[in-house]
Amino acid sequence: MLFFFVLGCSPNGQKEGGDVRQVQVEADDSYGRAMALGRVDNGEIDEASGLAVNPDHSHLLWTHNDSGDEARIFLIQKDGRFRAEYHLEGATNRDWEDLAVGPGPDPDTHYLYIGDIGDNYTFYSSYVIYRLKQPDIRSGQGGGPEGEKLSGVDALRFVYPDGSHDAETLFIDPSTRDLYIVTRQERQDRVYRYPYPQSTEKTDTVEFVGKLPFSRFAGGDLSTDGQVLLLKTLPRIFIWHRKPNQSIPEMLAGTPRELSYGTGPQEEAIALVPGGNGYYTLSESKGKPVTLYFHPDRRE
Repeated sequence: MLFFFVLGCSPNGQKEGGDVRQVQVEADDSYGRAMALGRVDNGEIDEASGLAVNPDHSHLLWTHNDSGDEARIFLIQKDGRFRAEYHLEGATNRDWEDLAVGPGPDPDTHYLYIGDIGDNYTFYSSYVIYRLKQPDIRSGQGGGPEGEKLSGVDALRFVYPDGSHDAETLFIDPSTRDLYIVTRQERQDRVYRYPYPQSTEKTDTVEFVGKLPFSRFAGGDLSTDGQVLLLKTLPRIFIWHRKPNQSIPEMLAGTPRELSYGTGPQEEAIALVPGGNGYYTLSESKGKPVTLYFHPDRRE
C-alpha cells in the first residue's frame, strides 16, 4: 500500500509530488450501500454544492447552490422534500462550494459556515467564509417557500500564504473551532487551517498544514464529535478515523481508507450525520431530478 502526505511547505510554494493516481488504499466497509431517500422537490436546488445535517433536527439538512445563485441557503427534509429558504443579508455568492456546521464565538451555539472558496481559474486574491447562527427551526416555522432574510452574517475574509487556489471543501474542528480548507486543482491537494478566532475586521492569512495523496477533492465533512472525516472526489470517498488527542493534520498524516461508493452524477455535496453514524450525498441536477442518498453505518 502506497501513501504520501507531506507536512510543511516548500520554500517557494511550488506544487510538488509525483503521479498520485498510483496511490493505493485499503477498502473500508463501515457504511452500507446507498439508499435513495427521495427526490429533491425544489427545482431551484439545481447545483447543490454544500450539504450539512442540522444538529438540532437530524431529519433536516442544509444545502446551497454553486456559483451564480443568490446568497441563499435551503433546508430540506431527509426524504428530499423542500422545507425552507433563507437569504443572507450582506453576502454574495461568487462561488459557494461547501457548507459546515459547528461552534463559533458562542461555543454552545451552532453556526453555519458557507465557503465562498471556489476559483476555477485562480483569478481571485482573497476569499470569504460566511458565518451565521443557525436559524431556529421548529415544527411549522422557518423561512418558508418565499424565503426569509437573515442578518448578523459575519464575513471571515482570508488569503493563502502562497497565492490563489481553487477549493471546494470546508470543514470545522469542533474541539478547536478551527476551519479547514482543502484545495482542488493541485497534483496533491493542499490543506489549510484557518485558526480560531477568525477576524471579522481584517483579512486573515490561513496556514498551510499539509498535502493529501489525491487531487480534485469536491467536498468533505467532519463529524460533530470530530472523530470521523470524509473527503470526496467526484468518483471516490476517503475516510479518516481520529485517534485520541490527535490534531487534524496528524490525523491526515495517517493512512485513509476508501469507501465503496457510486450514486449520482456530479456529486459534490456530502454530510455526516451527528456522530458519524452514516452519511448523505447530493448531486447537481443538470436539468434532471436529483436524489438524496443515505449510506447507513454497518456497525450499528
